[in-house]
Amino acid sequence: MFLWRQAPTEALLDRAEAGDLDTPDGVAMVAAEMLQDADTMIQDLAEQWLLLKQAALVDPEYALFPDFDEALRESMLQETRLVFAELWATNRSLLDIVNADFTYVNGRLAAHYGIEDIEGDLFQRIELPQAYRKGVLTHASWLAATSERTRTSPVKRGKWVLEELLCIAPPAPPPGVEGLPEGVDQNASLRERLEQHRADPACSACHIHMDAVGFGLEQFNAVGAFRTHDGDELIEPAGELEGGIPFADAV
Repeated sequence: MFLWRQAPTEALLDRAEAGDLDTPDGVAMVAAEMLQDADTMIQDLAEQWLLLKQAALVDPEYALFPDFDEALRESMLQETRLVFAELWATNRSLLDIVNADFTYVNGRLAAHYGIEDIEGDLFQRIELPQAYRKGVLTHASWLAATSERTRTSPVKRGKWVLEELLCIAPPAPPPGVEGLPEGVDQNASLRERLEQHRADPACSACHIHMDAVGFGLEQFNAVGAFRTHDGDELIEPAGELEGGIPFADAV
């Protein structure tokens, strides 16, 4: 079920009956063969782990993101599918989830990313970093899935990285806490509002790490387009990972 997303075939049951699965080496050999035909599982893994299911449902506010349409959405999803499939098929390092030095774009997605000289519906493999991108965390699909309808969410982005990549799940928020507290100045910039949020000791322990990662990706808006400013505010993407590891920007 896990590798093929279906019940065992007659051929696989015959191999089990013949004793091919009675030893760890036998299981490893059969599993390796099954993985050569595990496209459905690979697709499911990308859809769930890399948030493609959520990206397929995002509904950005049209007045703020009029360039977003279904053609762009499908191009965003296909980019991540193609990259993940290549990482799997070529047995690349798991680190390439965040460090892949290539991606796939068609004309629609290239225009969204600000990449020139690519036209048409066919996807082309390009080398990175360019357009300020490298790895899946700079894919528009993932960036849109970790945003709100009207703005980015540094908290969602940072929380996903901590939980899914660094295995540092932040504790649950205190009861009754959802979104930014009322005491936070809603007219302040997003960075300033989150800084006010972290001033509460009950919030700081988790947000100090989530927010740093999230702001490292803040140069990508809620539909994954690159920007240098949020309104009139210059975005400062530099930060520090848990353990004191500094970074300058998303790449």
